[in-house]
Amino acid sequence: ENVSFVQHFGWLDTVKKFVCKMSPKPSHFIFNSGLWTDSDLSDLDVQFDIVRALRDCDIISIYKTTTMTKNHQMGGIEDRERLCKLTNICLNVSWTGSFIPPD
Repeated sequence: ENVSFVQHFGWLDTVKKFVCKMSPKPSHFIFNSGLWTDSDLSDLDVQFDIVRALRDCDIISIYKTTTMTKNHQMGGIEDRERLCKLTNICLNVSWTGSFIPPD
C-alpha cells in the first residue's frame, strides 16, 4: 500500500523495504547472481542478510543458480553451494552447462 516503486536499493533494503511490504506479500522469493562476475552475492554477510530478512518476513527463499551459456565461466562454486545450503530451496541449473555445443 505505501510502497515506493521508484527506488534503487541493495539486496537487503530491497527485501526489507520493498518485498516484505508488498501487498499481497509474496510467499516465495527467487533470486540469483546472474552472469555478473562482480555480484555482491559473493559477500557472505550479504547472503546471510538476504536469507535472514526473508525468514523474518515469513517468505520462502529460493536461490537459483545461473543457467549456463556458451561463454560463461563456471566460477563461484563456493558461493553457490553456500547459498544452496542457506536458502529454503535451491534450484540448481548448473547442469545446463553440459548441453552447450562445442565450437
